Amino acid sequence: MRLLVSVILLCGWTAAYAQSVPGLPAEQVSASTDTLFIASGLDQFAPNSHGTNGSLDWARANENGRIVTLGAAAFQVPDGTWLFARGGVSFHPSEKAVADAKASIGGGRISGKAIRYQIYEGGVSYKLTSRFYPTIHSQYLDIGEVRGSLIKPGVVFVPVPRFSADLVYSHSITGKIDLELFSTRFDFSAKPVSFLWGFAIGHAPAEIVNLKVDRKPVSENLKEVFAAFRIPLRRGELTVVSDFPNLETTRKQTLTLSWKLPLGKRSAEPR
Repeated sequence: MRLLVSVILLCGWTAAYAQSVPGLPAEQVSASTDTLFIASGLDQFAPNSHGTNGSLDWARANENGRIVTLGAAAFQVPDGTWLFARGGVSFHPSEKAVADAKASIGGGRISGKAIRYQIYEGGVSYKLTSRFYPTIHSQYLDIGEVRGSLIKPGVVFVPVPRFSADLVYSHSITGKIDLELFSTRFDFSAKPVSFLWGFAIGHAPAEIVNLKVDRKPVSENLKEVFAAFRIPLRRGELTVVSDFPNLETTRKQTLTLSWKLPLGKRSAEPR
């Protein structure tokens, strides 16, 4: 369970306000195993335009619950393209605590203008009981003209071993960003098919869900729902995700396929 919560915090594909980065579904990365996540997605923007996205990520976990990830992702929208490298680490500073940090750094061009794309986040969770894991994270974003810091308290609730709920409240605290969101995500692990679903509601700039990058960003009312299922393959697992973020002035439908590919067992690392 400690490893599962670490992966949810560090690698979770949380469509609801997580920059809608595909390719890292919340699932348990096996200890002492290197794993690749390969993802590709198609976007349909209203009223009638299209985009694409893709990512490649590597994850390594050990028996002590430490997880390291490295990867890259790219987005193409009707008026531009951006790409970024990303990485993260989580570890247990104590038996009941999980600390994590992650960063995405890159850029691109929108309507012929160069933009930055940088996101930095760090936080901690604590095992209050076997079912409740309170979390607190801070995040700094620099995406186009959107710059500022967020605070994100939340809780991971695990009522039974196969089910978890991740609830997060996000609020801007500094900079040129006006955001307030409540997001939730539910994971049900079963055999042979597992499921996740959730939603977000509040207000945020379109950059937060990769809908567009504006020269003069404006916060809009946001409603987002997403659902996914995961099935085993002969080698690895396939996750299919549908995501529907809607703002006042634009909306998007995304279908993403993510392949989890185990690379083989490693020798046990010393504790």
